[in-house]
Amino acid sequence: MSETTSSTITGNTEDETQAHGQQSITATPVPEEKRLDFLPSHFNIPQMMQFESLVFQFAKHLLPDYKGGDWEFVSLSNGGLILFPGREPEALMRVEVRSNGYEGELTAQAAGVIVTLFALCYLGEMDCDGAIERYHLLRDFIFEQPYGTEVLRAID
Repeated sequence: MSETTSSTITGNTEDETQAHGQQSITATPVPEEKRLDFLPSHFNIPQMMQFESLVFQFAKHLLPDYKGGDWEFVSLSNGGLILFPGREPEALMRVEVRSNGYEGELTAQAAGVIVTLFALCYLGEMDCDGAIERYHLLRDFIFEQPYGTEVLRAID
C-alpha cells in the first residue's frame, strides 16, 4: 500500500478520471462537531443503532486484532459512507473472512470499507430502507481505490 493518504481518500488522480470521462468519488472525513448528526443523516434511529452495532460485531469477527476503540466516519460525495477503526486511515490491519477463506493485511480505511459493506449487506437482507443503495454507493467508490480488488476478494 504505497499510495499516500490523499490518493487513498480521493481515489483516481485527476488525469485518470479525465481519461475515463467520469468524475471521481471523493471521501471526506466527518469533522468532530458533525459526528452526532452523521449516522442519523443516513438511517432512522432504530436502523442507525442496528447499523452501528453490526459494524462493531463484524469488526470483531473480521479483524482479528480489533479490540475496540475510536472509529472514523467518512462521507462519500456520491452519498455513501464508510466507518473505519482508529484515527489513521493508513494503519495496517489484518482481515480474515472465514466464510470465503480471505486473509490479508489492509489499511484501516480498506478494512473499514469491508466491515461497512458487510453491515450494509446484512441490513439490506433485513429490508432496511436505503441499505442496499448505500452498499452500491460504497462499492462504486472502491472501484476507484488501489485496494478495491482486495476488498472485492474479501466480500466475495
